[in-house]
Amino acid sequence: NFSKANFGNLINAVVALLIVLSSQFCSESYMPGGNVLEIQTDSYYKVKFAVGDFFLIEYPKWDENEKYDFNWNELKQKKDRFNKIDYDSLI
Repeated sequence: NFSKANFGNLINAVVALLIVLSSQFCSESYMPGGNVLEIQTDSYYKVKFAVGDFFLIEYPKWDENEKYDFNWNELKQKKDRFNKIDYDSLI
C-alpha cells in the first residue's frame, strides 16, 4: 500500500486516531508523573486541547434527545447489562 502513502492520507489517519482517543478519554493524557493540581479558568482558544496537548479539538454539543438514556446506578445492578448484537445478521 506504499503507493497510497501521501500527506492527505497521513492527515486523515492522524485525525481519525485523534477522534477515537478523544471520544474514549476526552482530554485526559494519563501521563506518569507527580500529582499536580491544575486550575484553568479561561483559554484563548474556543476549542480544547486533545490527548497529549498536541492538537486542538472541538467536542460536539449534543441535544438531550441525542444522548443515551439510562441510569447507570440502576443498570449496574442487573446481571445482563449489555445487549448482544448479532453482527452477522446485519450483513
